Amino acid sequence: MKVCTDACVFGASIFLPENGNILDIGTGTGVLSLMLAQRTNAHIDAVEIEKNAFEQASDNIKNSIFKSQIDIFHIDLRNFLPEKKYNLIVTNPPFFSHNSISPKKERNLAMHTDSLSFDDILIFSKKYLEIEGNLWVLLPEYEGEIFKKQATLQNLFLSKQINIYQNKEKPIFRTLLNFQKNDILSDIKYENFYIYKQKIEYSEEFIALLKEYYIIF
Repeated sequence: MKVCTDACVFGASIFLPENGNILDIGTGTGVLSLMLAQRTNAHIDAVEIEKNAFEQASDNIKNSIFKSQIDIFHIDLRNFLPEKKYNLIVTNPPFFSHNSISPKKERNLAMHTDSLSFDDILIFSKKYLEIEGNLWVLLPEYEGEIFKKQATLQNLFLSKQINIYQNKEKPIFRTLLNFQKNDILSDIKYENFYIYKQKIEYSEEFIALLKEYYIIF
């Protein structure tokens, strides 16, 4: 699987606890867990249901300097029963509900909610988030609105939303959503983020955010 630009923005944007426990749901290549490990001393658990993605992520983690900080599990989230709670849960979940089904089983698992529903993520997060913990999710705008409504039903409330645009001429590309257990409706923070200032030229804000990760900067 490719490492997408929006996933990199996601990993660099998340506010992290200095210590404690973090869970990465649907880790894919493991890139999000590895990005987070560069900025925190917290222990990271990563779960992945698809076998090839799990093996790729395992190799990436094993060959990194953060291997002692990350544990990876080949398991369905619905069967994952940790004996701890998490200060932070992050996920870039499947979002095409029964649309554009790919003939490749692996891509279907990664891109469709059949293998990991929004309710699966929310029910798990409600149970395993610490009282002051945070859930961060990366989704397209439409699916993000659905996720927000379902989150409220689980008493998880939006705290911050970052709208990601390719550039100022394009519509919203992705949304980064931060949820907490406390209802702070009046204090929700909204931000806009632009990847490019021109078609192939990164914006200053993108360069500043990703300079610790991209060797081209």
